[in-house]
Amino acid sequence: MLEVGAKLRKNKLEILTLTILLVGAIVLRFVNLGYSNYTADEYGAMVWSKHTQNNFPTDLKEFFLTRKKGPTQYLVSHIPISITGDYNNELALRTPFAVFSALSIIVFYFLVKRLTKSKLTASISSFVLLTSGFICGFGRIAQYQNLNMFFSFAALYFYTGLLEEEKHQYRNSVLGTICWSLSFLSHWDAIFILPVVIFIFAKFLLNKTQNSKEKAKLILLNLVIGSVLLLPFAIPYYQKLAEVDKNQQYLTRRIRLEPRSKIKDYIHDIEFYNPFITIWLYGIGGLLGAILIKRNYLFVSWFAINFLFFEIFVRKPGTHIYNFLIPLIILVASFASYLIKNKHRVVSYLSVIAITLVLSFLFYQSYLIFVDHSTEYPWRQEEIFGYKTKKYTNETKTRYLIGFPHNRYWKQVNDYVNEQNKLNNENLTYVTNESHTISNYYMDVLFRPEGDFYAVGVKYPWSFANDYKFPQIRNKYTVHTIKNEYDTTVVRIYRVEGYKP
Repeated sequence: MLEVGAKLRKNKLEILTLTILLVGAIVLRFVNLGYSNYTADEYGAMVWSKHTQNNFPTDLKEFFLTRKKGPTQYLVSHIPISITGDYNNELALRTPFAVFSALSIIVFYFLVKRLTKSKLTASISSFVLLTSGFICGFGRIAQYQNLNMFFSFAALYFYTGLLEEEKHQYRNSVLGTICWSLSFLSHWDAIFILPVVIFIFAKFLLNKTQNSKEKAKLILLNLVIGSVLLLPFAIPYYQKLAEVDKNQQYLTRRIRLEPRSKIKDYIHDIEFYNPFITIWLYGIGGLLGAILIKRNYLFVSWFAINFLFFEIFVRKPGTHIYNFLIPLIILVASFASYLIKNKHRVVSYLSVIAITLVLSFLFYQSYLIFVDHSTEYPWRQEEIFGYKTKKYTNETKTRYLIGFPHNRYWKQVNDYVNEQNKLNNENLTYVTNESHTISNYYMDVLFRPEGDFYAVGVKYPWSFANDYKFPQIRNKYTVHTIKNEYDTTVVRIYRVEGYKP
């Protein structure tokens, strides 16, 4: 009876942990999810064409084979569009991706629990991951990373079953291969879990208690299933790649030998998405987790291989560095777990207090930066416990703005311009200081600064081109303004007449 009671208490604690993780993930992903206008990346994640009457590509096969990544995110993003019939419903489009992001935290917990045999390490690493700025940003937009993480974590979870359950090895390995294939079909970032996959299968094959013929049958089965799932898309895709110059140029710009170290870039990007504490937590916690805990060799290897790949071969890593931050987070969590389990009670108690405070701060920081939109970081400086974030400009910001709260009411801008053109029997075009990729998605009229047109001035635009009064344009006058919910004018529309560039 005592053993049963102990198990129930442990299960209750784990259920409580999972509840906290899920609620935390839901808050950071779903609260104010529909606030922001689409980012340029989201526009590129839809089966969408501006040049057709129904915004749907005329040649769907050509569309999929000419993208820079696999088809999964386009299929997922089209589900809410098919249901709502609306390409401009940001909340609906983002919801399935936010669901995948939230669930990936739970799958990650069970994966780390299996790999480390420690619920505490799994709990801490999952909480650090769910509060990571990169992961929060991804989880609040329609993007492939949410699919990659969910399917890659699930693949590793099922593959680890090869090391634990002899009865269900075929089932586990097949489910792992299906999930890994789906991750590849979301984005090629799926390759970054390869070090762990190799470790698992090497350990499985070297297990002398297993029958050699059964091992061979299992490997062959998974190769066949993986080929069936991937090759029908991969073969025509890579054939097409040879014909699509822009995709080849994109690949050569991103992947090539790069002698320059990019550590300063990594630090800049991490601090951009996580302004305080995080860089020190990753650096010190990860290093001590690698040095003090010998059984962490798998996570050290996983981190080192991915890190070196980015250092040597990737010219512009951007937010893709989350792929080597994942094993680093596990190292950080294992060090935190090591402190909490210290034999000296004082050290253990103080560690619990310190780690709880750090995790709480990380959650609050991510909430202010990604969920609360009263400030709209990074266009304006966020203040956290009296400390202000850095001031970012067009020169100092990162190239990659993912998931930050930003709304400039482009639907209203489009409605106003269309209405005025109809009332005045005109077909005036527009210009703006905002990123053209974003504005062109929402606007029905063309972007063209000639003759008579509307100049849409955006305060704190996504482009960071902050001069929204167009001093270089004469013969203009204000015809409409749009205020945000805090009664601040964030859009000013001018009518320009007789302009000659």
